[in-house]
Amino acid sequence: MKAFLTMGLLAIGCSNEDESTLPDTHAVPLSEVPIQGTPTPITPWLQNHFDSPVPPQGDPPETFGELESGTQPENCQSCHPTQYEDWKTSWHAMGMGPGIMGQLIDLDGTDDAQVAQCQRCHAPLSEQAPRTRVSVWDASLGWEDNPHFDAARRTKGLTCTGCHVRQHERFGPGNDPKVVAADELIRKGQPVDAIHNGARIKEEYKSPAFCRTCHDFDDKPRIGVGFEDSGNSDVGVLLSKVTADGAGEAAGLQVGDRILSIQDEAVITGQDLKDVVELAGPNRDLTLRVARGDETLRLDIQARATRSRPHGKLLQETTEEWQRTRYAAEGVTCQNCHMPEGRHLWKGIHDKDMVASGLSSTASVIGTVDGEGVWSWITNEQRVLAELTATNVGAGHRLPTYTTPEIHLIMQQMDRDGALIEGTQQETIIARRMTPNLSEEVFDTRLLLGESLTLHYDQERHTEAQFLRAWIEVWPDETYRRNYEAWLKHDQFPNGRTLLEAAHQASIDSRYELWRKDLSL
Repeated sequence: MKAFLTMGLLAIGCSNEDESTLPDTHAVPLSEVPIQGTPTPITPWLQNHFDSPVPPQGDPPETFGELESGTQPENCQSCHPTQYEDWKTSWHAMGMGPGIMGQLIDLDGTDDAQVAQCQRCHAPLSEQAPRTRVSVWDASLGWEDNPHFDAARRTKGLTCTGCHVRQHERFGPGNDPKVVAADELIRKGQPVDAIHNGARIKEEYKSPAFCRTCHDFDDKPRIGVGFEDSGNSDVGVLLSKVTADGAGEAAGLQVGDRILSIQDEAVITGQDLKDVVELAGPNRDLTLRVARGDETLRLDIQARATRSRPHGKLLQETTEEWQRTRYAAEGVTCQNCHMPEGRHLWKGIHDKDMVASGLSSTASVIGTVDGEGVWSWITNEQRVLAELTATNVGAGHRLPTYTTPEIHLIMQQMDRDGALIEGTQQETIIARRMTPNLSEEVFDTRLLLGESLTLHYDQERHTEAQFLRAWIEVWPDETYRRNYEAWLKHDQFPNGRTLLEAAHQASIDSRYELWRKDLSL
């Protein structure tokens, strides 16, 4: 998981680059790339499991001892020391680092809906949320202090409980034979003599669908209304808001209407309405039965997707990318690469060895040629022609995935002492660069499995040049760095300034050299 920034907060960007030197190509939408494996939809259990925020754990069963009742990572450490030590060093544990906290402390109480959106993946537990919605269905109805909030938990990011515990029941993939045996007893309704009363085995833990809940920005079909639950099956849900230019307004819905049914299924709660809308998806004809005063109306409506798709691509669609690779056909999942042998490290773009295993690099000098034109002939100008190629040979998604990291391919001439010669550097970037408000794609040169990008070096040979250096740098947090820099410049988050300064420096420090080769001229 990429820590430190929720993309919905991007408002300002900055760059000292010469825009004319940036790539101008755009990777094709995934809709144009054949799917090679079985789709991995989010199952009803998984959707409920990651309901946001995760409901409070509540009081533990009376039969649980003190250690058994704990839901903090330190409690899990006693029986799962390897997983705990792995988690401590992972980006899941750092999901609420200084970059995101530097924003949220200014947004707490002023933009609680945005805070909740960030914490959905970065810190999903109710106990981690300082504020809670007065109505679970309509954020516009207001927010109040959360009585379950535990400030010490908030900065722990995505914890063991976030994935494995619901109301003190444990869930997991069933890698331990004892857990499998206990699960069989549970399914038969027989008593279980095991800590936590055993664990419920769910196949979703071994599926990319489990990762998809945070690592893909799925379309969320909506009908553009806010509503209140009545709790009475005779009156449905009351519309408190109809969004201007939304699907509801287009269908003729009005504030004060009561939605009684959708597709002839009774609507008792707002969740009933949302479930049918999300299951149907966008642009599907749906029929509502609506009470308006003394009338009962039937209105046709089409939900609309709420995610923008610059150049036909969602901002994050990692498992969709995976489905376009041979790994999907072979059954090689996210867990195989990022959780080998069940390890909880989730290594990715920040790990040099991980990236090196997925990116193959080659460089060569094509030759030295005479410059063109009269002046070149007079000055005896020579030009160096060379190539640096990077190929995605191992990543089961676009490399790099998401809009944050950048991989820089660079070539520069060197003198006989190994010093780089100023003015001879050329480079290109493998990344998806967006405009600051995320509405437009500047370029997208990312690589699906098997794809390559080549830097074609063409530069006048310096009189002192003896070698050509080719190297590749990885900037894991480049989008974050650009935004931290802008926010600090404009003092956008004054209360979080110290945290953002630390995050800005960390984003610079995270850069590393992946590969290097010196070539004789």
